[in-house]
Amino acid sequence: KAPAEEPVFLSRDEFDLIHSTITPHWRPLTLWLVATGMRFSEATALTVGDIDAREKTARVSKAWKAKRGAPRLAGPKSKAGRRTIDVPDRALAVVDLDRPPTDLLFLNTVGSRVTYEAFYKRWYAARLKHGIACSPHDLRHTCASWMIAAGVPLPVIQSHLGHESITVTVGTYGHLDRSSRRAAADAALRRAAREARADALSRDRTLRALESAARAARRLRRCCSGAARRRAARTRRRSG
Repeated sequence: KAPAEEPVFLSRDEFDLIHSTITPHWRPLTLWLVATGMRFSEATALTVGDIDAREKTARVSKAWKAKRGAPRLAGPKSKAGRRTIDVPDRALAVVDLDRPPTDLLFLNTVGSRVTYEAFYKRWYAARLKHGIACSPHDLRHTCASWMIAAGVPLPVIQSHLGHESITVTVGTYGHLDRSSRRAAADAALRRAAREARADALSRDRTLRALESAARAARRLRRCCSGAARRRAARTRRRSG
């Protein structure tokens, strides 16, 4: 898929249509890709030993590279790509773990490694039947969109997908994260309300202080006025 193309986020119904139509042999890999959000090169490089069924995790430590010469196993796309992720029960249920740990987790129909070309041929036929324009890589985008819809924070999604920077995650999926935007807006409103209450309280305290000072000044004037009248009365009595 060309990098310039916009990501496609499949609905669950759209995914189910493709999943139910694709050749049965390729359904486990199709489900695994959307359930884990792994890159195709990562998922097809997994071995049985990378899966911990008890902890329900998968260790991503390698990926297929084929830019020059024959395909070879190497590290993931970036340092952040080397990760251990949680795997849902539904995905674990479709893989055969009762094999030697060095066996590839996914194999083609003749027991060899899965190539993108072989998978895409079946994928294309299935999605074309339903008129859904998307690529296998869009299963990774779809996984992220479903996580966002479930309320998973973007930094967690960044770690799960193996993005080197949060800016990649935000740039690709940030527009889908309406809940965080609503939370941010609510937080801003709550802060504004707190500040307004604090200002009102401060003004109220200032007003009470001014009123108290005014009352004290009036009492002082009354006291001074009373003392002056008493002095004047004493002076008149002495003069009389």
